[in-house]
Amino acid sequence: MTMTHRTRTTTTTTCLLLLLFLLLFALLSDAKIHFSETFDDEDASSRWHKSTFKEDENMAGEFVVTRAIHEGKKTDSKANKGFKTQTNGRFFAYYSSADEVFDNDGKDLVVQYSVKHEQNIDCGGAYVKILPESSEMENFGGSTPYNIMFGPDICGKGIKKVHFILAKHDEHGNEKQYQMKTTVKAKTDELTHVYTLVIHPNDDFEILIDGKSEIKKNIEDEFDILEPKEIPDPSATKPDDWDDRRMIVDEDAEKPEGYDDIPENIADPEHPKPDDWDDDIDGDWEPPMVPNPEYKGPWTQPMIENPKYSGGPWEAPMIKNPNYVPKSEPLALMRNLKHVGFDLWQVKAGSFFDNIVITDSLEEAKSFGKKLFGKKSRKKEKRMQEDFEEADRKKKDDEADEWARETRKNVEDPDALFPPGMEPPEDYDPDDPAHDEL
Repeated sequence: MTMTHRTRTTTTTTCLLLLLFLLLFALLSDAKIHFSETFDDEDASSRWHKSTFKEDENMAGEFVVTRAIHEGKKTDSKANKGFKTQTNGRFFAYYSSADEVFDNDGKDLVVQYSVKHEQNIDCGGAYVKILPESSEMENFGGSTPYNIMFGPDICGKGIKKVHFILAKHDEHGNEKQYQMKTTVKAKTDELTHVYTLVIHPNDDFEILIDGKSEIKKNIEDEFDILEPKEIPDPSATKPDDWDDRRMIVDEDAEKPEGYDDIPENIADPEHPKPDDWDDDIDGDWEPPMVPNPEYKGPWTQPMIENPKYSGGPWEAPMIKNPNYVPKSEPLALMRNLKHVGFDLWQVKAGSFFDNIVITDSLEEAKSFGKKLFGKKSRKKEKRMQEDFEEADRKKKDDEADEWARETRKNVEDPDALFPPGMEPPEDYDPDDPAHDEL
């Protein structure tokens, strides 16, 4: 039997797809999941422990395992379960622990979870912390040593960012926190969003939101952990002849003759003296005045380009920093990781957390996320939200129309058409037939 070109092409394509599938399967098979939580089973609540942080001040908020809110702002009985902040104006400090300690020595570290701000968040955190085994978790709170803080933080119009903070500890246990310099904008709507942090062994890192890459940089460049490689030369001084003025006054320019005689205002040429104006009867005619287009204000010498301009403000030349010490190991290397915690403050509670996974494989995290919350689920959730908002708008419009009809039918005073505290418009005429439409 002779194999055609088309048959050979199909066979080759099938083999390539099979090869890719086997490669992906091998990658996922080697992946290690350090920690995962979907809150779907009956034991979910028992895996998360409430810290004693702020309890003595009666400021400790509650997390509850519940189902998500979708349609009509009501809990959806078919929705997935998650971990939700429950009390307004409180601190929330809850934690869980991996079955065994883990690290990212020579491998990726991927932290991923979803959050849905069902309360239309105005001010509050929604980030997660990864902590070492040595941390005392009973009173877990803001001062508890951690390694990574990652996730959104929102407060008013000024703060809508995704935190990525690395905490480093010296030999005495003192902690210093390093914040990512670039601002990554957090999502503030009421839909579910998946936040993913990937740290590679070479200190490259990436942050994704809903699978879309938002930043991809190196930790040494993005975090001020090490001394800079170069610094301005402290011994350099600004040259005496350095001139950073781009423009200078033209000292040779002279004021034009008659410049000061130009009036600021002139008689309006569009409104001459009326023909029937009688000075004896009407008084002296005073024409209306308008700004004079020829008037340019007080004269000043013009600016010209500086022929001695040195190219801008002087800056000292850069030299090698004698205090710079190259890293001896990856800056983001973390060992003996064990705990996962939420240490949050929220003015208005209602953030819904779900699908937490910590692994050494981005592909595993993607697979985990798609399995639990794929594109179809996101589209359905968005459509449900839009349908609810549209129904809510229609309901309010119908109520307004009904109120207007009933008011017009039942009241004798036309001004009663307007709710208490609302004045009728100045041009409102109660006898106008057009108002009968109400």
